[in-house]
Amino acid sequence: MVYDAGQAHIPSNSPRAHFLPASLVAERYSISLMTLWRWLRSDLGFPKPLYIGRNRYWLESDLATWEETRRAGSGLVQKGCHQ
Repeated sequence: MVYDAGQAHIPSNSPRAHFLPASLVAERYSISLMTLWRWLRSDLGFPKPLYIGRNRYWLESDLATWEETRRAGSGLVQKGCHQ
């Protein structure tokens, strides 16, 4: 039996992982890449990236979860606002 991957069907409602590079993560929060680096070393609980070579990528779902946690904890964080 031969399986042809080109014939595979992925349902439109299936979850897919969306990865964002550091530049888009910084843009998402209106911060510099240096601030992003600082957030990674702070106690904010910011999600850890996946490294591919020297490039960093974040799961969009991890970022959304972090945002919800921050909103619930302080009521201060909205897209574009940072401390």
